[in-house]
Amino acid sequence: MPAPIVPDLLDLFPDVVVIEHRLTTAGFGVETYASGVDVVSAPARIVGQVTEVRGPDGQLVRSTQHAVLAGVFDITVLDRFTLPSRFPIVRPRAVAIRLSTDENGPHHETVYF
Repeated sequence: MPAPIVPDLLDLFPDVVVIEHRLTTAGFGVETYASGVDVVSAPARIVGQVTEVRGPDGQLVRSTQHAVLAGVFDITVLDRFTLPSRFPIVRPRAVAIRLSTDENGPHHETVYF
């Protein structure tokens, strides 16, 4: 089992990203997402930085901001993310996810928008 983020480091994650895991896609492209207790509020550090990353299909995609999440939340690019209201796009679409590990296993995730 991976060790959690050290509590002293949580000061480096001043933002909160709300994660709603995608459950299904119904007919005509209507998607359903988790609600209630299944919605996760993840401590995060959101950075505005242009980065080229590989999307799920292997193509290079340009990201204009990313959020480093303080932990592992098993996110995918299909999930719905809500950022704090001070950001110009409050519900951006994820283009890539990067899982970081250390000697104990998965440590944190970065989602690129």
